[in-house]
Amino acid sequence: YVVARALMDGCVAIEHFEESEYSDPKILNLMQKIKAAPYSDEQFSPENHFGGEVRIQLKGGRVFEAKVQEPLGRTSDNPLPKDRLQAKFELCARRVLAQDAITHAYELITEFESLEDIRDLTLLLKIN
Repeated sequence: YVVARALMDGCVAIEHFEESEYSDPKILNLMQKIKAAPYSDEQFSPENHFGGEVRIQLKGGRVFEAKVQEPLGRTSDNPLPKDRLQAKFELCARRVLAQDAITHAYELITEFESLEDIRDLTLLLKIN
């Protein structure tokens, strides 16, 4: 399901795991074409529980492959790029905050260490 969502929507969001999202006909159709398998010791060392490999073969036979040893953001040595971190924040925050509050909250969070008054941020995060 997650692979189908990522391919179809370009991301996986919290709302993809709610209500009727699981019965989306486009996703169900795509899922029939996806084969998932555990990785082998040839792909990743047995100690690596975070690696991943994707192989997509199109109808015409063309193949696209990608492999990562560790996903972005898993450790501080491999952080998410700032634009992707902001997008992830916005995907989660939009469920409880208005867009103007999301934008302002993100700005304050990125400047957290220099905030004069933490209440500037906490007031934005108050859910009505």
